[in-house]
Amino acid sequence: MVAPRRDVGRRGFELSISFLVILIISVVIFTLSLVILSKFWPISSDVPQALRDELEGEIANILTQDQRVVVYPALLTQPRGIHDLALVGWTNAKQEKRDFYIIVANTAGIDRDGNNIMLEPTDVDRWILYKQGPFTVERGQQQRTDLLTHPPRRTGNAITPRGSYIFNICVIDVAVGASVDVVSTREKCRNAKPETLKELPLFTGHPYKLQIDVE
Repeated sequence: MVAPRRDVGRRGFELSISFLVILIISVVIFTLSLVILSKFWPISSDVPQALRDELEGEIANILTQDQRVVVYPALLTQPRGIHDLALVGWTNAKQEKRDFYIIVANTAGIDRDGNNIMLEPTDVDRWILYKQGPFTVERGQQQRTDLLTHPPRRTGNAITPRGSYIFNICVIDVAVGASVDVVSTREKCRNAKPETLKELPLFTGHPYKLQIDVE
């Protein structure tokens, strides 16, 4: 028996509704993906390749001078909302292949009026984008990674104060495959007290500094 026309029409209507729902969900997911990516990828595209090549050349040159870890440049001057780039590089001087992690923590700061300023741990990820690792490095080999800096126009509910912000760059050295508690490691890296740093598997026994002067 042939189905009544109204049943065919109803099924077509239901299919149209299902298609619209799927289309709307797809558009929402695509839009959210673009928003998330826009927070990370535009910074990389704003860094001229010539600058990256220059920094990589400087890093390689310094590491060949018997330096195991280097942050270059160690001082950046930036207006709020402007991107810049520093690199951290190191040479695996251990006797075997090792895993390395990079942890960045704000440890001090002072504004133009001489007041102490300190970023919340969650704000650091908005100021400096970087890959934590692990970086598996063979014995005697060099490794480097980007520190993409971007002082935001606002920090918390206020305009980001002009001043100097000091960050500890901790290079963590562990056996291949070993895990690292990033949260507790960042807190110890931020405190930077000698007794606290002894608890960290720091590659060279101490953190390195990156200073961002916000204009």
